[in-house]
Amino acid sequence: MSNRTIRTKFEFKVGNYYKPYKYIWDIDPYSIINSKLNIRWKKSKEMLKNLEEGENTYIHYLCKVLSYNPENNTHFCIYDDGDKKDYDISTKLFEVVSIPIVKEKSIKKTTPNNKNNKNNTNNNILEKYMFCELKPLE
Repeated sequence: MSNRTIRTKFEFKVGNYYKPYKYIWDIDPYSIINSKLNIRWKKSKEMLKNLEEGENTYIHYLCKVLSYNPENNTHFCIYDDGDKKDYDISTKLFEVVSIPIVKEKSIKKTTPNNKNNKNNTNNNILEKYMFCELKPLE
């Protein structure tokens, strides 16, 4: 009998914690834009010097996912302290803190006589993203 862990699909929702060795990344990379994540980092050498016995050697930092680059499969993230990083999110350990909630809004149908619309096409647009916020765990 094998000791291999069977990986399952990750459900990207608030409160879930992603571990690349535990889950299959089957998420549309564009769907997580504007999400907030607590990404796990190893504590700095200075922090490790003051580490008490049994204390965790990792810390989580809050960031917002701002964009996705399909050429190198990375998301551009900005942290609360202003630090900016490009990541392949599927390789990081993180907790989902907030996700964008998208509301669909229809536009009036246009006709060739409608001078307000240069393209004269029928479209649907998405309203701005709204967030469902949670306080970070203490």
